[in-house]
Amino acid sequence: ILFNASRSMNEEKQKKVFAHLSLLRQMKEQSVSSAEALPACDEAMEVYGPMAEELGLHHEQREMLNLAVELGHPEDFQKLKRMLFDSEAMCEIVFKTFSLPICSMLDSLGLEYTFKYRMKSVYSIWRKMRVDHKMFNDVYDLFAARIVYKTQPSQLLSPIERLHVDADIA
Repeated sequence: ILFNASRSMNEEKQKKVFAHLSLLRQMKEQSVSSAEALPACDEAMEVYGPMAEELGLHHEQREMLNLAVELGHPEDFQKLKRMLFDSEAMCEIVFKTFSLPICSMLDSLGLEYTFKYRMKSVYSIWRKMRVDHKMFNDVYDLFAARIVYKTQPSQLLSPIERLHVDADIA
């Protein structure tokens, strides 16, 4: 019974997240003014974004929070979007340079892996600038990197231990 109640509660939360995302999409489509959109945008950032994250709805969370900035703070959104676009080529160069020694180490351990990066969202950068009182040029984590590797459970600790040992030696 507890499992069913929890599942039902999560389904209700999902419905609320999707309904709010739909509302923001409609507001964008109808070109609602930022003053009119601001309450729904604040609610997206404070309530529905965290709820989407809790439910594992990461794609929807990212879209909702970006829409919240786009609708509620359109000048900031356009400026940051342009700045992120202008920074993307440099971030790609940094990632490739940064990833080479890591990939080399992972290759030497015989791991099968994927190493990806993505630019952070406009919302993520906007929030960091607001909370930390930073200018765009003072935000150094414009992209996120992720390593996913496949291994047998029995081999899991060995590569991690070797990475720590190799890092301590270097």
